[in-house]
Amino acid sequence: MDTALFIWNRVIYNTGLFKNIISDRDPKFTSALWTNLHKLLGTKLSFATAYHPQTDGLAERMIQTLADMIRRVGPKKLKYSFAGLVIIEALVGTNAVQVELSGELENKHPTFPVSLVKHYTSSDKELLPLRNETPLEVPPLDQREERKVLKALKEIRLRGKYEREYLVRYKNPQHEDEWTVAEKTPDSQTFLRGFRHERRTIPQGNI
Repeated sequence: MDTALFIWNRVIYNTGLFKNIISDRDPKFTSALWTNLHKLLGTKLSFATAYHPQTDGLAERMIQTLADMIRRVGPKKLKYSFAGLVIIEALVGTNAVQVELSGELENKHPTFPVSLVKHYTSSDKELLPLRNETPLEVPPLDQREERKVLKALKEIRLRGKYEREYLVRYKNPQHEDEWTVAEKTPDSQTFLRGFRHERRTIPQGNI
């Protein structure tokens, strides 16, 4: 009843009676009451058939087709670009690689399909003499900021069984590695657990 009042007050009141109504062959649209009522009102009822699927999802199918086409032939500038240089640490089977992530990507899972990895080619000065490589600048370390260890790279034994040093990599700056003992490094247990886990599961050395 609410729908009928809404159509009467908001639609028919402003536009007048319908000349033609297109609907599917639902029983409520093909009933004698519905057909005779609109016959008296002068409204023609048009029912969809298998050969005229305008009311059976034709628009939805067309929209889905256009969306698929746009997804496949989208502009290159809207496609994902490469995230940058990463070091491949290990192969995972024959179709995936495990890489070393840092910065904004360090919270991502380090395993990616090989189809997403692209071989790095350095600039050739003979072929491209005008291309100047931008030198890598080391960001200054804020003295008030505590250096946080990103990961441990290597381990050596100094004196006896319990004296060991670790080559650690810091988050800021990322490439300034240094040998240190675990007792002098903040949150040492966290990076030691990760180092020992990688040593058990991942082959040593870069690929």
